[in-house]
Amino acid sequence: MSLNGIERSSILLMSIDVDSAVEVLKKLTILESRKILKCMVNINNISSIEVNKVLQECIDFIHPNNYFSYVYGDYLFSILKKTLGEKEAAVFLEENISIKNMDYVFKKLNNINSKQLFNLIQYEHVQIITAILVYIKDKKAAEILDLFNEKQRSQILLRIATFSSLNKSGEKELVKIVTDILSRYESMINNQRSLKKVANILTLMKNHEKKTIIHDLSNFNTDITKKILNEIFSFKNLINMQDKYICHLVNHVDLDTICIGLSHTDDLLKDKFIRNMSEQDADYLREKLSKKHTLLTSDITNAQKLLLKTMRSFLEKEEITIEEDKVE
Repeated sequence: MSLNGIERSSILLMSIDVDSAVEVLKKLTILESRKILKCMVNINNISSIEVNKVLQECIDFIHPNNYFSYVYGDYLFSILKKTLGEKEAAVFLEENISIKNMDYVFKKLNNINSKQLFNLIQYEHVQIITAILVYIKDKKAAEILDLFNEKQRSQILLRIATFSSLNKSGEKELVKIVTDILSRYESMINNQRSLKKVANILTLMKNHEKKTIIHDLSNFNTDITKKILNEIFSFKNLINMQDKYICHLVNHVDLDTICIGLSHTDDLLKDKFIRNMSEQDADYLREKLSKKHTLLTSDITNAQKLLLKTMRSFLEKEEITIEEDKVE
């Protein structure tokens, strides 16, 4: 179930005490408060899962860079102070907050795609890269290491082998660094959403208008235009191109390169290429794809880039038609 802002606000107000909800509504305009009140009256059949999701979003919004700071509240500290004594309570609180902060930021870091995480940390100091790889999951660390060159991999692995646990100040500093990385990731995702929005709008426009706009955008900002074109012609979206353009790729790109580019892709995309090949080439492609080959991520990426570069070059020669979207 997808909830809009008014619905999420209503659920949040219905989850707190009446007096607090009233105080919040007083801060809003009459129009805003009426919209929320109307929604509160009409809202129903909301699962506990949705309610918890809304509450978690609120917590994440309030404490984006200061996780668990609410534990400094007078109530909790009073309990700890009376139980442990003031000095011990302060130490206990600091230690547990540090653990919580580490767990929280690295849980979020582990949810980031390995390639994206590599792009975010590749220019950090080798000591920081080492510490991050120590604390994330082994599989993800291995995937990220695979993206570094051989010399860098050896250097990082040697540091991991001799890594000793961080002291408290080191943990705090690492949390700050990872928090900054997460902030840059969020900014990157927001930029990607904006580029995707423009790309989606362009795909729905008439082809002659599309070409004019892309030309104008290129004169304004070449880098942004390239990123928009990359969104329009992402590799998985080749499935949305007319068959005649897939045929053009088949005729102008080496068959082995196509095989490498199609490795680990959706069967629908593989089938689209096979349909647009000669019977002999299709048999060759099926045989190559059926065998399990150990391919470097860089080789697959380079093959896909070549196919996309060839496809984008068509834009300069003729109007390209993109079919109705077939992929999520």
